[in-house]
Amino acid sequence: SIFPSRHHLEVRRMSRVEGLKANSSRFTLEGRPFRVLGGSIHYFRVPRAYWEDRLLKMKACGLNTLTTYVPWNLHEPERGAFNFQDQLDLKAYVSLAAEMGLWVILRPGPYICAEWDLGGLPSWLLQDKGMQLRTTYPGFVDAVNLYFNKLVSVIKPLMFEEGGPIIAVQVENEYGSYAKDEEYMPFIKNCLESRGIKELLLTSDNWEGLRHGGLEGVLRTINLQRLSFGAIQHLADMQPQKPLMVMEYWSGWFDAWGEHHHVFHAEDMLAVVSEILERGVSINLYMFHGGTSFGFMNGANRLWHLQTSGHQLWLILTVFANVFTADYDAPLSEAGDCTPKYHLLRNLFSQYHSEPLPEVPSSLERRAYDPVVIQRHLSLWDSLHFADKPYRSERPVNMENLPVNNNNGQSYGYTLYETTIPRGGTLSSRNNIRDRALVFVDRQCVGILDYKNHELTLPDGKGEMTLSLLVENCGRVNYGKTLDEQRKGNLYSIHSSIHFQPLDPGPGRGGSSLSRDAQTSLTPDTSSSSSGGTPRRSQASQPERHSLSSVSWVFPEGLLPVGHAWNTSLGRRDRGHPKLMPKPPQLTPLNVKEQRLYSELLPSDRASHPISKGSASHPAEETHFGCLSIRSCPFGHYPKFMTIGIVGDILLNQTPLRGFSAFCLDMKPNFMKRLMSSGQWKSDFKSPFLPGFFQAKLHVDAPPRDTFIRLPGWGKGVVFVNGQNLGRHWSIGPQLFLYLPGAWLRGGENQPSRAELQDWEQPGAGRGVRCIPAEF
Repeated sequence: SIFPSRHHLEVRRMSRVEGLKANSSRFTLEGRPFRVLGGSIHYFRVPRAYWEDRLLKMKACGLNTLTTYVPWNLHEPERGAFNFQDQLDLKAYVSLAAEMGLWVILRPGPYICAEWDLGGLPSWLLQDKGMQLRTTYPGFVDAVNLYFNKLVSVIKPLMFEEGGPIIAVQVENEYGSYAKDEEYMPFIKNCLESRGIKELLLTSDNWEGLRHGGLEGVLRTINLQRLSFGAIQHLADMQPQKPLMVMEYWSGWFDAWGEHHHVFHAEDMLAVVSEILERGVSINLYMFHGGTSFGFMNGANRLWHLQTSGHQLWLILTVFANVFTADYDAPLSEAGDCTPKYHLLRNLFSQYHSEPLPEVPSSLERRAYDPVVIQRHLSLWDSLHFADKPYRSERPVNMENLPVNNNNGQSYGYTLYETTIPRGGTLSSRNNIRDRALVFVDRQCVGILDYKNHELTLPDGKGEMTLSLLVENCGRVNYGKTLDEQRKGNLYSIHSSIHFQPLDPGPGRGGSSLSRDAQTSLTPDTSSSSSGGTPRRSQASQPERHSLSSVSWVFPEGLLPVGHAWNTSLGRRDRGHPKLMPKPPQLTPLNVKEQRLYSELLPSDRASHPISKGSASHPAEETHFGCLSIRSCPFGHYPKFMTIGIVGDILLNQTPLRGFSAFCLDMKPNFMKRLMSSGQWKSDFKSPFLPGFFQAKLHVDAPPRDTFIRLPGWGKGVVFVNGQNLGRHWSIGPQLFLYLPGAWLRGGENQPSRAELQDWEQPGAGRGVRCIPAEF
């Protein structure tokens, strides 16, 4: 063990001379050659009672280094209110790793991605309408400085120089895929060094991001899953005579609601890891153990899909929220079990140790409990007086700007917007719902508005009626160029479209009169890849350009919106009709994360209507590539439309609605405590009760053990047990079970409760919840 006892820890404090160095082609630690064999486990995704179990299994697998992100939005949920206690006790977690004999590489952000809401950035930053996240915008700089003042005071005593286990610190995260501000990364580096951090500094980027994310005097590392594009050699060429490291070797992948469960086969993973090690490269498994994104902390991803209408081809933006399990198909399962991947890796890593590895700890026991029967319910409408006083405004206010939580806004959960309407008719969201709304007229559900459904027909009634929109924050985007556009509510968006045009080009439409800039920005560029097909990324200094080659990579099922002119210049217009055709065989498919990168080169709002306006300095443009037209406006000049809640006008019969009341339903512990202790719960299931809250009892007559909750027949909602938010359940899958740690149960009576938002079957008395030992 590196740190066998507290006594020996003090001895090492006195004897240490030299930490992790990158002065040659191999790392050295304490003056001796060292290879990082790392794995990622996020303390905020694992119940504290299980930290030791997971770290012991990491050590037994043959790893020598723990890596972890640090989520700013958990540690500073409100401005100036810091939390480094209990589940968020970073000092205790890093110290425990030391006791287990593990070194630590810390990844403090401030942006972390991590498939985590807003990439770990606190949503209160979005209250500033001019906020530019991950830049040297003064409002962001001030917030980062205050946060780092606190954070560094916590982590500095844990540095190698101080006798602790932290041997390296990462500067930001994957900034090469963002690259909005060339002064930003030096600022973050200075934030660390000026506060006394002297350990080795690293950056972390994927293949494309390497060219934009580096810093002088900071070691570059790469993120990948397969050894394509000559990735390792590419890294070696960029920094000769430096150690090579894969900071994120993606051992699996995350899941999103409505998609299939991702599986990366163990044999395929082992082949890549083996080759990386044979080349003498250091590696960090991302993830080694994924854990669970408890609560409302999951992230989301922007994806574009094609939709045809007549002779037009529309490019539609959809946001896919990640599921709550962070299982990731990792070597350790969500419940901490050793998978076949674990055992294959352990056998491989044992070859790089001179002594036998520790014994593998046994898996924690799991148990099936008797089915839980719903006993009481409380409708949403009866719960409103337990929420904060509603905020009234003429126009709807997005979630982040509601005057709640000490004026830090609402970060997560649900917001109920209500107004009165004189009649029924066509209700149009204009895509201003973020992210999903159940629509009620006089408390009767009439449908759903979301990214795909923008209109509903409302029934007529007698006189004025109450229109209610229960808006759910499904998770903010955690990766890409739209982070500062992730407010949840209502903004005023302009739109862009991609569609086919008549063959007659006219002046400036596909002929030689196209501008040089248009030719530069829309011509596929293959100069950056030996495969001849990898599109080059736009330079950070030219953010207004869109690469059509990049657009091509994000369409589903291998289809590209191209004409025969795909591999020709804009000045040579093809005379054939544009059509969908398979990807040319010489183009190399990108992996999922690289597709995410290239999707960010698309315009940053949905493509469902032609653009209607520009600005005086940056007017809307229409450029043509062969017969393909892209209507857009320059990057950096889009309205901030991706907030949470209602983010703009809602129209009834083409007239904007006014006079709203907004209820904050973030389901924080105080709200849930008031709710559970209420005397208004009903046991009569004859009356309507959806949406609403449901309560049951789970009896545990032996020492509590881990289990999984299954909710057959339920629709969509959130599950709490003893006040702990386990996360969302949604019958569309792929996640059909919720992990319930035994550490959160107690002997005797336990109180499962559920906020059910959508279940058209109207569950009645006796509908149950099953607790079973198996995973999905």
